[in-house]
Amino acid sequence: MVAAVTAWWRSGGSSQPSSSHSVTTPRAPPLPMGVLVPGHWYCPTAADYASQIQAKVGSTSLKAWDALHQDGNGNFSQAFPYLGSKVTLTGPPGADGTRPLRVVETRRCESSAELRRRWRFALIRHPLRRLASAYHDKVVIERCIYEPFKWVCGLPPERRWRAFVGEVVAGRFRDVHVVSQADGLLGSHVHTREMPLHALIRIEQLDAWWPYVLKCSRYRGSASEGALLHANSKPANYSEYFQDKELLAQLMQHSLREERWFGYSAVEVASSPAVAQ
Repeated sequence: MVAAVTAWWRSGGSSQPSSSHSVTTPRAPPLPMGVLVPGHWYCPTAADYASQIQAKVGSTSLKAWDALHQDGNGNFSQAFPYLGSKVTLTGPPGADGTRPLRVVETRRCESSAELRRRWRFALIRHPLRRLASAYHDKVVIERCIYEPFKWVCGLPPERRWRAFVGEVVAGRFRDVHVVSQADGLLGSHVHTREMPLHALIRIEQLDAWWPYVLKCSRYRGSASEGALLHANSKPANYSEYFQDKELLAQLMQHSLREERWFGYSAVEVASSPAVAQ
């Protein structure tokens, strides 16, 4: 089963896991090897998996899952982002109408020995959708309260998206929310010859694969208890960000390596005529 999932992510993935886990799509280039750094992995207390987390790639949901399964956090039901490896948990309002809040530290892996015995995976996301999501969250929704994005809100609204794309494509703006996922994986050195990833899972398919992740990591709770909480979800029509053909061409060139590595296509987020032109 593990070999089948490894072949799945190398092949670019299918729409959802099948009962046979058959692989029919062409293989993508293998992920380069790195040097193991245990501190770049997260090892939850309630399941024997280890995950590498990147900003805007389901990081809050995975950190929330660990936090909610730590002792004493069972009465919380929602989660929101916090700095670094921490996450904010909230619960239903009390008698006075206020909601309880608790900031919880997500558990990092402590050693190579711990990593060796765990089921190891990382999440990826369509690079264009991830970039638009970072802009939408930090600029449109949060109005640049996050310090690295403040320069964007200093521009006239009609210039912000174009200027943002220009700085990212030119490599002058390299915040963790926009840096290449491929660079993030290599920079974190999460894939080694001695301990390769068992799976590289698309966040767009994480719901379908989550029960399998828990099975591989020997989670002992019920299916309902182990459900993945969708934290920090801000729905948006990201296709609106890809109407300008000039900007789309720049972004397609910028994300070409990630699309080839991970089996994505620009037509998944932008209209086919725009991509063709």
